[in-house]
Amino acid sequence: NSETYVLRVPGGVVGRFAQDYPGIPAFQTGQRYLVFIRGNQHDFFPVVGISQGVFRILSNTQGQQVVVRDDHIGHAGLRALSTLTQDAPTLDKFIQDIRTRLTPATPAPGSNLP
Repeated sequence: NSETYVLRVPGGVVGRFAQDYPGIPAFQTGQRYLVFIRGNQHDFFPVVGISQGVFRILSNTQGQQVVVRDDHIGHAGLRALSTLTQDAPTLDKFIQDIRTRLTPATPAPGSNLP
């Protein structure tokens, strides 16, 4: 995908100066993320639910791309990370499930719902 999206979040490092906010997820260069965003360039931290809206895209032992909550990775440790990726939904399934949940339900024919 050739599209570029700039996400503005507080914190970072410039030269010998660093700015860090406890409790706010830190994105790492070279990692892939799926992020739910609201209020970019307007809100202090534009990720929905702070850490709840950050998912890391990893590969499981079968080579499938899977989605894992980023805050679960930090608590799991390296040994349990393989367990997290084995139990995680694939990226395609995760996106499909989100789209399904965001699609309004169509009322059944003959129902009284508007």
